[in-house]
Amino acid sequence: MEREEHVDKSVEDWALTEWAGIAVAEPEHVRLHSVPLTAGSGAIGRSLGSLDLKATGAEVRAVRRRGIRGDDPTDSLVLEAGDVIVLRGTSEAIELADARLLGDG
Repeated sequence: MEREEHVDKSVEDWALTEWAGIAVAEPEHVRLHSVPLTAGSGAIGRSLGSLDLKATGAEVRAVRRRGIRGDDPTDSLVLEAGDVIVLRGTSEAIELADARLLGDG
């Protein structure tokens, strides 16, 4: 059971799985995902900061607006219809962030 104590729980993007009765840390797949905001998206008119996407575990890598890519957007950026939000995270984090961007927030 000493092996379980050596699992580094502070490593981001790792998940614990059980193999032969022992908890083992293994990497989760992190990917990029683009979310286009259409007229009915809940995030339109709201700032990135107000959506608190960090709480989902996803990271906003960029926002594309009218063909121009803005890397590392600020929390004060107000989103508009037609914006494309580029997210980085696990499938679960991206799914949660996507719901905040497209739903009621």
